[in-house]
Amino acid sequence: MKFFLTLCFIIFVAIDLYAQNSEIDSLKKALVVEKDDKSRVFTLESLSFAYLSSHPDTALKYALQGLQLAQQIKYAKGEMACTNALENVYFNIGEYPKALEKYLQYLEMKEKAKDGGNIAIAYFNLANVYTETNDYRHALMYLMKAKKADERAKDTAAILYDWYSLGSVYLKMDNADSALYNLNQSHQLAVKINDKNMLGAILNTFGELYLFKKDTLQARKYYKLSIPYVVAVGDNDVLTANYFGIAKTFHKKGLIDSAIYYSGKAMSVAKKGTFSKAYP
Repeated sequence: MKFFLTLCFIIFVAIDLYAQNSEIDSLKKALVVEKDDKSRVFTLESLSFAYLSSHPDTALKYALQGLQLAQQIKYAKGEMACTNALENVYFNIGEYPKALEKYLQYLEMKEKAKDGGNIAIAYFNLANVYTETNDYRHALMYLMKAKKADERAKDTAAILYDWYSLGSVYLKMDNADSALYNLNQSHQLAVKINDKNMLGAILNTFGELYLFKKDTLQARKYYKLSIPYVVAVGDNDVLTANYFGIAKTFHKKGLIDSAIYYSGKAMSVAKKGTFSKAYP
């Protein structure tokens, strides 16, 4: 048992050690040669995003530089983008009060700019903060706002993600019936529009739902159904979660050898990551 739990901990630590860097070199080169300040603002914002998972301190530096430049040249669109980047850094490092403050500031900017076409993102960001702080009532409220905004915009892909997110929050609330309803809605829509990027994540969450319901056979079925989709799109995070979920189904049945085998597969995927090296 101790070995299994230790191995599970190592798997999730390993996931955090591999960060996206495929565009960092080109973004840095662009920053050196770019003369247009507005373009520089968005290059700094993109660099902040690229460093977000691996080096949040560096991500914070680029977000602040972009924000300062946008304010200096009075570029409202760039100021909104870099405020969003800044709040994402705070969210990523667990500074939820600061993230909430910036997300609310971002929402106010969007409302003042009458940028309603993308306001659902602001609602969704707020929902994420409230979810992480276990304030599920407010999380649901902002997810509902996001869904209404996406429905007005007729953004089918976003509506799909709203259904999925609602299902995930209801699952965190241990409300299996509401989780199942929303996940079913997201799955039906994903199949309808053939969104293969989302199908893997949705099927994985079905696995989590049935694991919560202690139905290990159904949970294992959905984890396995998810695997071909996430392999096809190269989503190693969800692939790792699938293998780890399968391991948990075996562990709950006392099948330790099988649990260790699938934990090892999860570790192997996590070690590979998506990228070859991390940047300092």
